Amino acid sequence: MDFLSEAKASGFAPPPEMFASGLRSLQKMVTRDPANFSEARTLAYAIYILTREGVITTNYILNLRDWLDKNEKEQWQNDIAGVYLAGALHLLHKDADAERLIASYKLDNRKTIARDDFCQPLGMNSQYIAVIAREFHARLRKISAEQFQNILKPIGDGDFNTLSSAYAVRALKAYSRTVAQNPPELTITELRKNRNESRLTSGINALLRAEFSGNTTALRFASNRKLSGPGAFFQVVEAGFDRHAPTESLTNGLEIYREFLGKNNEPVTSTHLGEPIHVRLHIRSLQRQPITNVAIIDLLPGGFEVIDSSARTGASAIHGVDYVDVREDRAVFFVTAPTNTLEIDYQIKSCNRGQFIVPPVFAQSMYDRNVKGRGVGGKITVTE
Repeated sequence: MDFLSEAKASGFAPPPEMFASGLRSLQKMVTRDPANFSEARTLAYAIYILTREGVITTNYILNLRDWLDKNEKEQWQNDIAGVYLAGALHLLHKDADAERLIASYKLDNRKTIARDDFCQPLGMNSQYIAVIAREFHARLRKISAEQFQNILKPIGDGDFNTLSSAYAVRALKAYSRTVAQNPPELTITELRKNRNESRLTSGINALLRAEFSGNTTALRFASNRKLSGPGAFFQVVEAGFDRHAPTESLTNGLEIYREFLGKNNEPVTSTHLGEPIHVRLHIRSLQRQPITNVAIIDLLPGGFEVIDSSARTGASAIHGVDYVDVREDRAVFFVTAPTNTLEIDYQIKSCNRGQFIVPPVFAQSMYDRNVKGRGVGGKITVTE
């Protein structure tokens, strides 16, 4: 609903009935007490969205603040829950209360928060930027370059997911729209192996894009004048693939491996054309608790396909497996990885003769990309 509300405010109105139905759902949601702090954040978020849409939310705010003071008194004001409530109070013209509450939030690395799938430092800090850009403009202009690194560093480190990156894009857009009204002339130059330089692009724009060649050894970003405040930011994106299959397993919070089994449940490295092979995946959490929202990607060897009766796209009846996505070249399983081993069984069969590379099976948390595991690859031979 937040993004639908944002789209509506930007002139891209969603279907009226769908939007109204969403608001009714939020109004129903905010009438209940949260079961934990994570739910309290969600309710504060809902209250802020409703307030933006003109709903009088005073009683909802009072009820939630009572619960927070009773159950999370030491931390809620320095949390994104407090930011959402500050935004709502500002819209309700309770400015003094709103200013006290928004001042409690510190734009830092948020190392002390209890992370979960939908609440991580980059997302929290980005939402803070979005709220103050909308409701507390003066605070946005006071953000220093050092503070802004708490938005940029997680992006550079790859510590983001689809949700937090969407929040970050909106935060950067809100910042540039509010603060960067007078952009300097920027240039991007590539430095090549032969030591030649070539200007890729330049201009007085808030955003510049350019492609660089495979012979590039470095990129130079320059401005025609000294930048103040957080300054200019850049991103370099490359795409490619591994030339060789990994030979070592990876265990970073998750352990996963695969077995190919024959008729008698024995490991096999060869098979006959069209003969079914039993695939058994083993995955477990190496943390103290199960890991939710884990994606397992099991790439098939070349010339193999999944036997339809063993795995179909859709909700799964396997305990711990939420959903299965069977594709032409892989099977994808969305699971909760337990601290003991979860086993997933399905079957494949060969369609061509020859020797084929077996890619390693891979698993990763969908909302914490640093939590991942990988098995080892191999080879399999198919004969008549």
